[in-house]
Amino acid sequence: MPHPLHSVTGPRELPIRARTLAPHQIVAALEGRLTQLRYPVVDEIPDRGRLEALADGHGWDVFVDGQGAPRWMTTIRPPLGVPGAKHWIQEPYARGKADDGRLYYRASHEGPAFEDLRYSWRSSRQMPRQASRLLIEVREIRLGRLSDMREEDVVAEGILSERESRTLKPLAYAQEDWEWRFGRNYPWKSNTLTWIIRVDCLATPAANNVVRHIRS
Repeated sequence: MPHPLHSVTGPRELPIRARTLAPHQIVAALEGRLTQLRYPVVDEIPDRGRLEALADGHGWDVFVDGQGAPRWMTTIRPPLGVPGAKHWIQEPYARGKADDGRLYYRASHEGPAFEDLRYSWRSSRQMPRQASRLLIEVREIRLGRLSDMREEDVVAEGILSERESRTLKPLAYAQEDWEWRFGRNYPWKSNTLTWIIRVDCLATPAANNVVRHIRS
């Protein structure tokens, strides 16, 4: 059977959703080094399945061999939405004892001692949008296997800086990072299919209220 028709709507404003990043990704974003994110494709795709990008850019159709013609199986969609989608970043944060409204963020490395904080670290899920210091915008989406990852991808994904990549083994660090975040369900050795998402990282107005960040 042919794939079903996908409705095409006119231009509309995409909602801005909340998202979390790993601590090293946040640091890379603040330093202007994060330009790419990678996530496993969670949908089941047969080995001989054929992928065809949708004309509206909202994902890929999956086809399998049928009787005399390819048969539509399913549609897979990227986790961060289509190009143009924006996400504000939630992360662990705290307030200082001084009643000056200043916020501190656990992902970074400098600031007052832990005992100088008003409260213990609050989880990323507790962060209100006005406290977020980062906004990411999706620019481009493609698919690729883990085995396709190159050293430049390791730098683009904030795992190592360009300087660190010259003296360390980038792909070994990429494997360790992947296993930490996704290895339970998608181990590195499985060479799973991944979403490779090019992003822009933007500072929010809340970032102007941040002078220092803290190590726990």
